[in-house]
Amino acid sequence: MKKTSKILTILIMVVLLAFSIFNFYACEESENFNYELNQEGTAYSVKSIENNVYTNVVIPNEYNGLPVEKISNYAFVENKDIVKITLGENIKEIGDFAFKGCENLLEIDFNDKLLTIGEEAFSGATKIEKLNNLPTFLQTIKDKAFYNCLSLTEVSLSGNVINLGAGVFANCVKLSSITISEFNSFYKTIDGVIYTADGKEIVQYPHGLKNESFIINEDVVSIRRNAFYTDDYSVSLIYVSDMGNTKWQVADKVLPMAMRPEYRAGMLKFSNANSTWIRTK
Repeated sequence: MKKTSKILTILIMVVLLAFSIFNFYACEESENFNYELNQEGTAYSVKSIENNVYTNVVIPNEYNGLPVEKISNYAFVENKDIVKITLGENIKEIGDFAFKGCENLLEIDFNDKLLTIGEEAFSGATKIEKLNNLPTFLQTIKDKAFYNCLSLTEVSLSGNVINLGAGVFANCVKLSSITISEFNSFYKTIDGVIYTADGKEIVQYPHGLKNESFIINEDVVSIRRNAFYTDDYSVSLIYVSDMGNTKWQVADKVLPMAMRPEYRAGMLKFSNANSTWIRTK
């Protein structure tokens, strides 16, 4: 009898210890965050977390009786402890740099109301492997939102995405599969490469393809800034279809047109890919 009682006592202690550890590392209560009320006084943003020891962060649906609709710029920047983030059902926007440098982040549970992912919101989240659960109604993904997500291999975008920034998936060196819904009126993919729907602009090249060269379709007149940007120089040249008769010119540098550098086809390198290029001839 004494032996049974002792075993039960030990089991209870183990359960209590496990529960306390879970509470310590799972941030699910609204008081663990710092908030900011919007100008209209109708909703809150999460500005930051009280401390950085939580691995499982759950954004609440409400605070003080009002919806929590945004994760503010820089809210969790460089947080090395977060492994999983779960968005509250009312979150509509993830701010710029919100999770930048969260290098141990593995999993993101999105909600159905998210509309915007900010600039470099998840850049440097090097352990994220797949983005197949992006919300159906997501409309905007800003510049370099997933830049340098080195483990990312697959991305799926819905038909409602209408605004992709520059270099959204730049330097994602394992990314080999980008799919976009056939119902999207703004973007399409050809062999995994994102183009505008009319096929005239290359938006993003997935570097996991590891091609030694890339033939640019003759319909293309523009290459979006950072579309080919990567720190992986194993792929060095982009070749266009007419092999030397076309000129490309930097379009977004603050220089007089006559001073902007030009390159003949076949000489446009990835090291020059942090600029927008336009076909000039």
